Amino acid sequence: GHGIDTKRLIPEPTARVKPPVVLAVGRRAPIKNYELLIDAAARLYESLGRGVFSVRIVGGDEGNAPPDYAAQLESRIERAGLQGIVELVGPIPYAQVLGEYQRASAHVNLCPTGGMDKAVLEGMACGVPTLVRNQAFAVLAGSTDGLQVVRRDDADSISEQLRKIISKSGEEHVLLGNVLRCAVEHEFGLQQFVLRLVEILRQAAQMTNNSSG
Repeated sequence: GHGIDTKRLIPEPTARVKPPVVLAVGRRAPIKNYELLIDAAARLYESLGRGVFSVRIVGGDEGNAPPDYAAQLESRIERAGLQGIVELVGPIPYAQVLGEYQRASAHVNLCPTGGMDKAVLEGMACGVPTLVRNQAFAVLAGSTDGLQVVRRDDADSISEQLRKIISKSGEEHVLLGNVLRCAVEHEFGLQQFVLRLVEILRQAAQMTNNSSG
């Protein structure tokens, strides 16, 4: 049921920064599985070293996380020696999220299988190669290498998939990003959303007329 504003959410390849940024966007809650992302970053750090990549976790608490959840994540980051590599950015104005997507080389979302997370679709609209855990995206993933579903639910496998994504050339990123954006425009753009909404309202009106008749 998402409608993605693809006129606002656009790729900007020149905004991508070095070293590559692995981005996660979403509220700071256990369902987002940031612990697994931090563990994957630790494996990536072990293989690549410092100064080769960074991880930005963007999002704030919304009242449904344990009171000390952010502190738990910070402790996990410190134990892994990832200070200065993994950053809990916290909440930012929505207007600034576009810049986060455009600067990123990879977008990761480790929510379990369920409804499609809007942040994933927003990142795709901005042309960011994406790694997800949610099997609901498997249909879209089959049409492009730019969207991958986690192969195994462990830090080693996720770190390897992320390593391959961030090591792609700028040209590969652009090509993958164009395919991702087209998929979102075709399936989840605002125009498609409005057409589906109109059809739902039309069917509801027809049912009402039939029942009253």
